[in-house]
Amino acid sequence: MPAPDPIFLLQEAVDLHQRGALEAARERYVELLRRQPRNVDALYLLGMLLCQSGEVAAGAKRLRKAIALAPAHAAAHNTLGMALRQMRRFDEALASFERAIACNPGFAEAHAGNADALRELGRAEEALAGYERALALNPYLPAAWCNRGVLLQELDRHDEAIASYDQATALEPDFAEVWLNRGRALRALGRSDEALASCERALAARPDFPDAHLGSGLVLKDRGQLAEALTAFDRVLALRPKWAEIHFERAETLDRLAAYPEALAACDQAIALDPGLVMPWLLRARLHYDVRNFDEASASVERALALEPARADAHALRDAIAAERHAREAESPR
Repeated sequence: MPAPDPIFLLQEAVDLHQRGALEAARERYVELLRRQPRNVDALYLLGMLLCQSGEVAAGAKRLRKAIALAPAHAAAHNTLGMALRQMRRFDEALASFERAIACNPGFAEAHAGNADALRELGRAEEALAGYERALALNPYLPAAWCNRGVLLQELDRHDEAIASYDQATALEPDFAEVWLNRGRALRALGRSDEALASCERALAARPDFPDAHLGSGLVLKDRGQLAEALTAFDRVLALRPKWAEIHFERAETLDRLAAYPEALAACDQAIALDPGLVMPWLLRARLHYDVRNFDEASASVERALALEPARADAHALRDAIAAERHAREAESPR
């Protein structure tokens, strides 16, 4: 039986790729490249598929080969930029997005990717201008509206961020990350009812979204609904049991509920998972101080200060421990 025609093989691979049959599509791209190693379309599409499958470095390698053969391939430059950004190689990602734009100045997605890289490089005003260019070219990009909102939130422009998130959800109503980010912006503005509702919308779209359970828990904690907050944090840990910061949130909530042994145990769990977090050490020090266990309190506050030497609350607690010890020694019979 004769081998399939290369054009048919490429069409079959693309069809499989579009239907989400990634492994079958990959086999056909590889077979086509075995026969035609310089087939730019197959190199580009295989590179994209590898990135989608989590093999980002391998995908970037294929994309570079496609670009070497077709330097004006704007889509390949753009996809390579996304891969490099995923690998946290932001300067290289920025260069790739700029090449994509040079090849196709009207490429809205490349302008959005360029803005993403600029934001991660700390070039906020340039990034904001990049999002404006992208959305002027194509206002139907929910991810660009979302990332524009994230940038505005980082700039403490929370009302504008919410408006950007609303544009994203209008285009993609079940975009869980956007609902969560919107909830965070509303929480920053003290609009707790709306913040909680946004977190609930995120969870309706994705019930196993740990960050959204965390968002709900933090809003509930702000409102003093401590038992409900604790339940939300427990849901996070059911999904990500080794998230040290959540063990700390549990510890702080349990402390506010006057559950001292449980709070201390949660603190110790946070420290065991990440000894480099300062807040669990500081809370542990205060918990021991409150029950007059000064040796443990002192050891913990010193660990906190080793991590953040200029931390004022840690210095204040160290001074309080020293003063209590001095007072006890003064009261002791000689």
